[in-house]
Amino acid sequence: MMSVDLDLLENMGAEVDPAATTNYLAFRACCPKPLLEPDHPRHLLRFFVARMLARAGYRTILIRPVVRVGRSKIRVDVAARDGDRVVVALCEHPDVTPDALTKVSLLGRAQHAEVLLVHSVQPPTHARVRPSEPGRTSRRLRLISVAFPPSRDLLEMDTWIYAESLLEAAETGA
Repeated sequence: MMSVDLDLLENMGAEVDPAATTNYLAFRACCPKPLLEPDHPRHLLRFFVARMLARAGYRTILIRPVVRVGRSKIRVDVAARDGDRVVVALCEHPDVTPDALTKVSLLGRAQHAEVLLVHSVQPPTHARVRPSEPGRTSRRLRLISVAFPPSRDLLEMDTWIYAESLLEAAETGA
């Protein structure tokens, strides 16, 4: 079995302080959206994942790191480590790409790693964040769908993601 290695030179400066995940503006201050990404949704998905992992107790959180799996190096959107446990997330907007599926296949073979495939969906009447149903995916691969509200205002997005996080916590009893 292969393992996921996060300790690469390419990742210097990719670590984010969990305190920077308290709101989207703080996250953007420490992790600016990449210039080549024309829109904010993919970076919002990164924020959602980083916030979720910080709340789950992960202290090492990397944004847009390069990870090594076996002999291959790939760039992912978010990675986190807590002891031997590693979580790697791919954020896809607007559609899941063949490249992402190739990465999921490679990451799925690594031991001690959970893979999150986070993608955006067309917004329903009320925006909702929905993790995959138990039993529909393996324990090491989770599909998370996020429906964004129609606004592009950063403060409104921050308010929305905060409200969604509270709703998710209330629904799961966390």
